[in-house]
Amino acid sequence: MTTLQQLQDEQSAWADRTFPGETIESVIDHLIEEARELRNAPHDLVEMADVLLLVLRTARLGGFNTNDLVKAARLKLDVCKTRQWENIDGNWRHVKGAI
Repeated sequence: MTTLQQLQDEQSAWADRTFPGETIESVIDHLIEEARELRNAPHDLVEMADVLLLVLRTARLGGFNTNDLVKAARLKLDVCKTRQWENIDGNWRHVKGAI
């Protein structure tokens, strides 16, 4: 089975060859497009994979590997667990300024 790091390494090597001069901003723009596609097809695993690959690429272009990404996600989850949440029109958001 492929690890997340192996996937990032393989995808990055391919993207470096295929998209010379690619910038982190251009990848984020693509990520936004793919997120919209996922919004329109929320049960489409291939669309989820597109988003994942673009997150991995963004991380790599930002100088981060998957260990860095998982550590940051762990820290962010810990923060989220301490927040207060409210449902606004069907969307859960943290209460700004709440302790």
